[in-house]
Amino acid sequence: MHQKNKDILLPLSLFLLTIITRIPFTTKLLSQWDSVQFALATERYDITVHQPHPPGYFLYVMLGKFLNFFTHNANTSFVIISVVASGLTVSFIFVLANRMYDRRTAFWSSILAITSPLFWFYGEVALTYILEAFLSVFLAYLCWRILNGEHKLIFLSALFFAFAGGIRQSTMVFLLPLWFYSIRKTPYTYMLLSFVFLAVAILSWFLPMLSMTGGYGQYRAAVDAHWSLTFEPFTVIKMGLKSIIPYAQKFIHFTIYGLSLCVVFVAFYIFKVGLEEIKKAFLSKRSIFITFWIIPYMLALFLLLIKTANPGYFLLFMPALLIVSVRSLVSIRERGYPSAKMFVPVMLLTVILNLYVFFCTNSYMSVNMLKRNDADIADFVKVVSENFSPSDTIILSYDYAFNGPRHYMYYLPGYRVYIIDERVDLRGRKAKVFWGYNHNTLISEALYVPKGTHFFVSRFDDTSVLNDMITAGESVNILYRDMKKIAFYGDISLAQKAYSKVKFEIEK
Repeated sequence: MHQKNKDILLPLSLFLLTIITRIPFTTKLLSQWDSVQFALATERYDITVHQPHPPGYFLYVMLGKFLNFFTHNANTSFVIISVVASGLTVSFIFVLANRMYDRRTAFWSSILAITSPLFWFYGEVALTYILEAFLSVFLAYLCWRILNGEHKLIFLSALFFAFAGGIRQSTMVFLLPLWFYSIRKTPYTYMLLSFVFLAVAILSWFLPMLSMTGGYGQYRAAVDAHWSLTFEPFTVIKMGLKSIIPYAQKFIHFTIYGLSLCVVFVAFYIFKVGLEEIKKAFLSKRSIFITFWIIPYMLALFLLLIKTANPGYFLLFMPALLIVSVRSLVSIRERGYPSAKMFVPVMLLTVILNLYVFFCTNSYMSVNMLKRNDADIADFVKVVSENFSPSDTIILSYDYAFNGPRHYMYYLPGYRVYIIDERVDLRGRKAKVFWGYNHNTLISEALYVPKGTHFFVSRFDDTSVLNDMITAGESVNILYRDMKKIAFYGDISLAQKAYSKVKFEIEK
């Protein structure tokens, strides 16, 4: 009974510790482009206008919409999901690692997950990635138990698998090999029945999603347009092998954000134990299980969807890498090497380094980045609303992930905001113009400017446009707040010169 209580209390304590460390640093405004699209989707769900973007995230949006009844704030609703998911991720990293290995591996894997800049950053924002980390580790927990003879859990795993797909469809796709590997020895009747459960559960959210999108034809067209402009041009097949080196650098960089010094643990383990022991360990049931968990998504990121510009993608397999890395050092300790005495100091040093990166740097994964993004959005909203009227001013901006036109659509609802998109897909199709006002997104073939518009305002970071206009001697003005350059503006007649690759139609 005493051991059972410890097995419950420690993960619960880790859960609460994670929640406590997240709450003070949560973002106050919608953090990224996707966050705004999720928020807009809680008001009107329509994938065709990227409320949200394809492939849909249906259950995530509906969960946020449900919480809105209590919070009355979309950002707060989605951040609550991220904070709770952070705690669940950490606690189930402990539970899974304890079942697969031992309590020491479980404890330190959880502690490093709490302090990891990658886990921490995405636990503070209105995005799906930390929730995906929980979905991943909890499904892995169920799969491990099924693999070890608890075959009746296949039904729960099927339902949870479908739920994960409703949050992020990609989660279901990339964890499918792990699920198939884990259930392969269950009775055929269980397996067939679980497939029925899975299909019915998927249809329970997929069909409503299609209906709210306008049917399968509309849904497929939206997915195809998004794929052709956002992902297809960046695959290895299209970009060639020359693209591997720069993206490999990003891949390593984002992995280090998640693992910190843990990346050294595995190398140290290999150096200490030798190739024969490595081969033996690699062929073990645990290693094969981890391989099915990690490899499908890593290959997809690195070979197919090589556009790995978002570190959040790495959270699906980061729990597995953390557990393996910590286990490597624990294994060294158990073998009695002299260096084993450094186990706890190395763990504490890793924690300190994690905290330093998150609190004391200006890196992508830092609290300073969270604060800066909130401040940048608030500054733009303030200077525009104080200096211009929605009746005679439009906002033009390229599609920045942070502090971009989607944010302006949301926080400046009375203004017409146009997203400047000059992309052309591999079939020669130009991107359409996404624009909106009053929290409604619209799509058009050209950038239609209504009669009575006198000014345009653009984010200052559209520097190439700003520099070209200044060089051409055009009259462009800068907006400041506390000596900080926020935006530039000019007469509407200059807008077409500024964004020359976009088709304008200005009403006379």
